[in-house]
Amino acid sequence: MAASKCSRISPLTDPLAIKMEKGKMVIWDEVDPKLLIAKAKYEKLLKAKGWKITYKSAYRPFQYQKHFYEIIHAPNSSCKYAEIRKHNLVGLVSHPRPDAPHVAGIAFDAVVRDKRGRALNGAGYVSASLAAVVKKAGLKFPLPTSDGVHHELISSTPAPKMETKMKANGKILAGAGFNVRIAPQATAKRIGSVNKNNKVQILAKRGGWYKIKYGKGYGYIMAVETGLKVL
Repeated sequence: MAASKCSRISPLTDPLAIKMEKGKMVIWDEVDPKLLIAKAKYEKLLKAKGWKITYKSAYRPFQYQKHFYEIIHAPNSSCKYAEIRKHNLVGLVSHPRPDAPHVAGIAFDAVVRDKRGRALNGAGYVSASLAAVVKKAGLKFPLPTSDGVHHELISSTPAPKMETKMKANGKILAGAGFNVRIAPQATAKRIGSVNKNNKVQILAKRGGWYKIKYGKGYGYIMAVETGLKVL
């Protein structure tokens, strides 16, 4: 367990979150394969212009997204600002939900510099020249004036995965609950939500998603181990 000395910042228990807290911030292992394809294309386009990219973060486990969110919303203190500097938190931090872009593996944070070393994007801006390049790579800046380092897939439909049938019950542990979507992807239409302590009937698993009984039909929620206990 990695404890925090700051008020209202929960201790870390997720092994990957602890690993990131110790310095390994850029993790690609859990991202959507399409993000890796777009990343490779982006790097090729940047190299052709003589521009250099520095990655700040990519995949984040749910608990680490929650960690960042708690830092930003903690009471003002020297400890809080030390944490902000430590993690170089700029721009916005998404609410700690299982389908947040970094948690879903469809986004990364990075700064691009031109041949003279001038930053083409930052916390509150994105140059027009960089915006044109990022679009060609299949990426976008969803918040260019408030979080210009955040890159996200334009289309995040994951590759088809086999669905494994299950017959189990689950209990929601995540404080923020889960969005229920019509398909197993972060950008699929939201049809509702399940809240902390709700019990759900799990029908199947597809990749990083559980198919659950929802209303008169079914829906999909993220299969986050720290957010749902299979009974």
